[in-house]
Amino acid sequence: MLFGAADSRADFIGQTVELTYQGCEVFSTVVPLTGYSDSQSAQYSCDAGLGVELTGSNLTLSEVPPYAETIYGGSLTSPTLLTLSDLTHSDQIITSVSVDPATDVAGFDASRVSFNNEDVYINVGGLSISDTSYYNGSQYVLISSQEISLDFTFSGNPAPIVPEPRMIWLLVVAGFIGWQGRFRGALVRTDCKTVRKPETT
Repeated sequence: MLFGAADSRADFIGQTVELTYQGCEVFSTVVPLTGYSDSQSAQYSCDAGLGVELTGSNLTLSEVPPYAETIYGGSLTSPTLLTLSDLTHSDQIITSVSVDPATDVAGFDASRVSFNNEDVYINVGGLSISDTSYYNGSQYVLISSQEISLDFTFSGNPAPIVPEPRMIWLLVVAGFIGWQGRFRGALVRTDCKTVRKPETT
């Protein structure tokens, strides 16, 4: 009996994924089953100043305290880019990216997103993303935040069909028997040339 190996997951789970902001790495991680979270405070040049939630098929970007608002330079035609890349180079490709209805950042729509097999480009140029939060004396508490949410679909190549171990031995034995039969037939044809059958084409 032949059976297929386990199919590859068609999502970001288990993949090495990198997020860059204007070409500078924000993070690179293997995405676990529970998803990945990262909060960027915008204190460093590579920080996009956003909270990141990445699951197998969704990326959500939101404003995070202590800042109430992040305003990005650039524009629709002069992009400020966040780039999400699948660095695994596996057998799957990104086939679609759509703006999730949860997105509520003014001015953000599908025209600001482009992608290829392994990379998603998100233009936040000219946008403002804000949150509502307060300081309780020891820390900032987030009440709500605007967000950009993107959904992904993937296409993966099917796993190769492989024989189970028992079948491998059966194939080896069958091959040996077939070879032995051909060898014996060759001896007969050599010793008894008058009965050799003509070669078929």
